[in-house]
Amino acid sequence: MLDQALAPSTWQGMRSVYRRFRLFWHGLSTLSPHLPPAVVVALFVVRLLKAGEIIYSSALTYANSLVSALRRDGIDLRGNIVVTDLRRALRRLGAGRPTKQAWPADAETVKQCVLQTACRRTAMVVLLAWRAGARVGDVVRLRTRDVEFMPGGVKLTFWESKSDPFHKGTFTSASLSEGETEELRAYMQAWGSDEKPLAVSTARVTAALKAVDPRLSCHSLRRGALTLLLRRGTDLEGIKALSRHATTTALLRYLPCAELASVEEAGRVSTLLRF
Repeated sequence: MLDQALAPSTWQGMRSVYRRFRLFWHGLSTLSPHLPPAVVVALFVVRLLKAGEIIYSSALTYANSLVSALRRDGIDLRGNIVVTDLRRALRRLGAGRPTKQAWPADAETVKQCVLQTACRRTAMVVLLAWRAGARVGDVVRLRTRDVEFMPGGVKLTFWESKSDPFHKGTFTSASLSEGETEELRAYMQAWGSDEKPLAVSTARVTAALKAVDPRLSCHSLRRGALTLLLRRGTDLEGIKALSRHATTTALLRYLPCAELASVEEAGRVSTLLRF
């Protein structure tokens, strides 16, 4: 089924739209049973744009996610001329070029948030997302068995991640103090291996962050962590290994280019950011 084709976080915030896509396709099939899937994808995205439900900068994400889901369901649209033309048209209209990035969090703000948050589960999600440079949506889906305690921190295995649409599993680590490690260990021991002890809504995490700084959002943790690594002199490959970005180009959208660790990397960035 299409709704099982992608990791849940890929459709986080899009699930209602995805259900409508299936209904839309079903409705078109009754009128034209042999309508190509690529045309259905294009018609659906255009309909959302005309209704004002999405903007051009996010339309390409919707189209690409639908294409990925269809490929997992045995319908490969790679190289399809309709999809290619749709992507080209959306890029001309500004898709794929975000106009606003999340405001990056800093260490002091995160510490203040963790200390002030009454819900310890929310506080642990904030701490892990910050230390691992991970998406909050990925952290809240971690099961007990996905958190492996090591000296100086934890190893996290993400099975339901936007970075891993084929569910092969991606890994990262988070450095924790001895006290933080023991607190997390004590909390996790009360849960079964297949349960999700960190499951909390992203709205609650956002509210906790905004209580400290109104400019922050869930993604501020990830962007702030990666920016901090850059300022400390970590090279791009090291940051990419932690962030689990598929390409360096995608990673660079998170980072302030003026603060790159070396002139050599700054030149590399200017090349990679060309469209």
